Amino acid sequence: MSNLKSQIEQYENIQSEIQANKTTENKDCVVLDNTNIKNSLVNIMIQWQTSLLNTIQEKALSDLNKYYHLFSSSATDLGVSPNDLHALKRNHDLLNKLMDEKPNEEKKLGPLEDKFKLLDDYSINLKEEDILKKSQIKLEWANYCQMLERIKKRNEKVSTELYHETMKGLDDFMKETSDNKALFIGNAPYSSNNIQSEKAFQILLDYKEQVKLLRKREDQMKFGVDLFKISYVPSPDIEFVEKEM
Repeated sequence: MSNLKSQIEQYENIQSEIQANKTTENKDCVVLDNTNIKNSLVNIMIQWQTSLLNTIQEKALSDLNKYYHLFSSSATDLGVSPNDLHALKRNHDLLNKLMDEKPNEEKKLGPLEDKFKLLDDYSINLKEEDILKKSQIKLEWANYCQMLERIKKRNEKVSTELYHETMKGLDDFMKETSDNKALFIGNAPYSSNNIQSEKAFQILLDYKEQVKLLRKREDQMKFGVDLFKISYVPSPDIEFVEKEM
């Protein structure tokens, strides 16, 4: 901004220098009139100065609106409390991204204020809504930072609850696979005594379907196991039944 301000001031100085020169000069019986040249040069300086100020204004308003979009979209995307593991991960990933970007975004507030100060110095008018946004940007930033901290605490609470649910689900699953193994050992047709072959094959088909469902549940639980970094090995009881069949 200091470089841009120096350029604008330079254009003003050049205008003053040009304006200080005489527009006419008498040479014997001839009058040399440089009014058009003088006005053209001054207009060029004004155009350059205006172009710079317009560019600064566009950039300042663009940056300002980006902040308000960040505030609004973040509040919307993070506002709904996660009710399952997938929603928790999405919410957690977005929160981490915004927290990582926060220091860099905060550093941009100073240059944004400098842009608007320069525009004020040259009496560049803004719309009422933009003036209001500019005046409240620091307050909105503070609210945004508080919102991130509030979401962080909420997610920690939700994470703890879902972690316990995941651990309980794993415990129930391990008990179910253990019970299934015990039932298989007791009911599987290990011998041909007192059982027909058709019945034996039907029993194996039933257990095959049960094992298939258990494997599917195990795959579904893998997301939570990975999310919470739980130490877990595939069920040896399911593997036992698969091999025995």
